[in-house]
Amino acid sequence: MGIEQRIQALKRHIAAILNDDMRYAVAARIRELGYIDFRDFYQARPVPAHVSAVENLLRSGGRV
Repeated sequence: MGIEQRIQALKRHIAAILNDDMRYAVAARIRELGYIDFRDFYQARPVPAHVSAVENLLRSGGRV
């Protein structure tokens, strides 16, 4: 899967999160990576390592 497809999949996955704790964990990870918020992350065309970091957090259920 290409980076654009991975980013689109992240958008859908994050939009579907109902648990506030998980949304906060994802937002915190995005800020740790140097982005302001979700929109900044998507618009900045993040490097694959940053996309992987957020994907890994989602896979782990928020556990680091």
